[in-house]
Amino acid sequence: MEIAPLTLPQATGGDGALRYALSPTPPAGLDFDAETRTLSGTPTATQAAKTYTYTATDADAVDPDSASLTFTIEVGAAETADRTPTFGDAAVPDQTTPGEGTALASGLAMAMTAGGVRSDLADSMVGGFGLAFKADALWVGTGIDGVDGLEGRLAATAAAVTRYRTALETSRGYRFKQRLSIQPSLEVGLRRDGGDAETGAGMDISGGLIVSDTLGGLSAEIRMGTLLAHQDEGFRERSVSAAFSFDPTRQSPLGFLAKVTPSWGGQAARGAEALWGRDTMAGMAHGGMLGGNRLEAELGYGLAVGSRLVGTPRFGFATSEYGRDYRLGYGLTVLQVGATSFDLGVDAQRRESAGHGDAENGVLARLAARW
Repeated sequence: MEIAPLTLPQATGGDGALRYALSPTPPAGLDFDAETRTLSGTPTATQAAKTYTYTATDADAVDPDSASLTFTIEVGAAETADRTPTFGDAAVPDQTTPGEGTALASGLAMAMTAGGVRSDLADSMVGGFGLAFKADALWVGTGIDGVDGLEGRLAATAAAVTRYRTALETSRGYRFKQRLSIQPSLEVGLRRDGGDAETGAGMDISGGLIVSDTLGGLSAEIRMGTLLAHQDEGFRERSVSAAFSFDPTRQSPLGFLAKVTPSWGGQAARGAEALWGRDTMAGMAHGGMLGGNRLEAELGYGLAVGSRLVGTPRFGFATSEYGRDYRLGYGLTVLQVGATSFDLGVDAQRRESAGHGDAENGVLARLAARW
C-alpha cells in the first residue's frame, strides 16, 4: 500500500544553498527526493523500526554548518479485507526540526527477561535416540522518553512483546574411530506471541548438526530454523547459523575457550537461548527477529575457585549491519558436573548503533540449574 508523501522540515540559516540528505537508505520501495525533501513510495517488504538521520548542510566549502534530526521508520504487514497480505504502514514519530545544529536527544530504556525448563525424557547416548521436552518464555519491553522543548518535540512511546513456547527435541549421537562425534537434532515448537508486535499462535521447526573432535577440542555446529505457520499471516522468520569453537579441555570447564559464530537471517536458537542474541534484543520489541548477517566471537578462560567451583572471565564481540556489541562478563559453574549443577553468568554490555553514534550500556544475567 502506498504511503502518503512525507515532506521533511526545511532548515533555515547557513551560507548559500542548503543540501539535504537522509541516511541510511530508506526501506525497499521508498525513495527520498533531496530537492523536495519528500519521502514517498510503496514499501515492498516489512522492516523493524530502524533509525534514520536527516541532515541539512550549507554551501560553505571551508567550514560547512549542518543541522540534523533522527527518527525511526517501521514497515509492518497490513491486511486487506480478504486477508491477503500486503505491505505498508511506514510510521515516523511526531517531531520537529531542531535548530542551530542541535539534534533531539531522548532516553531509551530496554528490559528483557527469559526463563525456561528442560526435561530429558531419553538420553542421546551413542547409537541411541534422545528426547527432551522444553518450555520457556520471553519478555522484552522498551520505552522512549518524550522530549518537548525549544529544540523540537518527540512523543514518548512504550512497547512490550511476550512469547511463550513449548517444544520437543530429538537427537542421536554417532561416534567414529573413538575420536569424531556427530550429533544431529530436530526440534518442533508451539508458541504464542503477544504484546505490541505480531500476535497469535504459531509453529516453528529447527534442525542442527554438531560435529566434534573429542581429542583435539574442535567442534562445529550448524543450525537452521523457520516459522512453519502463524496466525499473523505476514509474520516470517527464517535463520541459519554456524558456530566454531575450540576447547582443548572439553571434559573440564577449566582452561581456554574460544568461539566464533557467523549467522544469517534471524536467530537460529529458540526459546530462552535466543535472549542473548542482538537480533532478539533489538528486534523483538519492534515485531519479530531482524534479518541480516552477523558475526559473534567470545574468548574465556576457566579458573578454579576453591575446590568445587570454576570461574570464567570472558570477553565477547559481535558485529552486524545494525552496529557492534562489546560484552565483558564472568561465569561461575561447578567443577564436577553431577546430578545437581548450575551455571551463573553476569555480563556488562555496550551496544553501538550503526545508524548513528549513540551507545547503549546494559547488564545481562543468566542462571541455569540442572537436577
